[in-house]
Amino acid sequence: MPESPITILQRQRALLQAEYAYEKAEFQRLTEATGIEQKVRRGVAWYPLTLGRSYHNSLNQLVVEVTRSESADTDSEREEPSLFEPGKPVCFFSEDASGDRYGTGGLLHYYQFVAQVSYIEEDCMVIALPSPDALEQIRDAYRLGVQLYLDEQTYRLMFEALDEVITAKTGRLADLREMFHSTLPCGKFSFAPVRFPWLNTSQQAAVNEVLWAKDVAVVHGPPGTGKTTTLVEAIYETLRRENQVLVCAQSNMAVDWIAEKLVDRGVSVLRMWSAEAPGLDMKDIATLQFAFICLKGKGEGREVGGILYGSRNLYPGAVFKGVAEGDVAGDHYLQFVCKSRFAQCGFRTYPEY
Repeated sequence: MPESPITILQRQRALLQAEYAYEKAEFQRLTEATGIEQKVRRGVAWYPLTLGRSYHNSLNQLVVEVTRSESADTDSEREEPSLFEPGKPVCFFSEDASGDRYGTGGLLHYYQFVAQVSYIEEDCMVIALPSPDALEQIRDAYRLGVQLYLDEQTYRLMFEALDEVITAKTGRLADLREMFHSTLPCGKFSFAPVRFPWLNTSQQAAVNEVLWAKDVAVVHGPPGTGKTTTLVEAIYETLRRENQVLVCAQSNMAVDWIAEKLVDRGVSVLRMWSAEAPGLDMKDIATLQFAFICLKGKGEGREVGGILYGSRNLYPGAVFKGVAEGDVAGDHYLQFVCKSRFAQCGFRTYPEY
């Protein structure tokens, strides 16, 4: 008798839990075995630190400014560049008075909370703390340091996704579970195949399978076989039948490539990425309070989602990356940001939007 889909997924969750436990234990072992000086040289720790001011940022997060009080990470001494980035999880540690400036001989104490990098620039970093109590704990530290922590977000998302699929009783999620792990057939439309002379035979077949699919279609193939080209064509053709399509990929580069190809086809694209994506200036985010910004021409503004915006004179000191005040939208991307109750998000739009 074949296993039920729920049993299969529960086994996958147990394997994922074992992997997560191993990763966490290995991280703890390496943390304890690696000296502070080596961590600093590898770019995964700042030590020692000087605490600066603390305040609530635009997302009402409690943040604290920290500065490397003795810059051991100079160009001549550095082995690897700093790996701290906005959005990365970090943990604080302190050393007692018996150690030297690099933690040799002193007893290290790791604080039992996880914080997150909000903004970083050279020797200064702004870190979001989980609670006021966390701030009180580190204020009295003799020699304070900070290092990167195990990024548990990916595991957390996988656990949440598996739990939702496993516990689904009815509805679309339960149906998809049965389609992937049982014998429930996928629905398909029955219209005649569409011809795409600029694609090869297998690419045409894949695009038509996507168009026929009511539930799910999987396009699989080795590198270099034109899967992304096929995907762009499938999205473009779907937009002739649907109002909008949400596109996700495993990397920012992949999403950018798809977006650019769609824009070349005349499709209006709204690009969204997470706060830790490269190229997004967190200082700019902190100064902007509107949800949507676009420069249509000198002195012009328009209303989107009920929020009025226009010239950056509305918010003195705000900086739009790569866009000067009064610029007319050209072929370059206009980058802008939003304030969200959940997270800071960046958006990119194109002149056609």
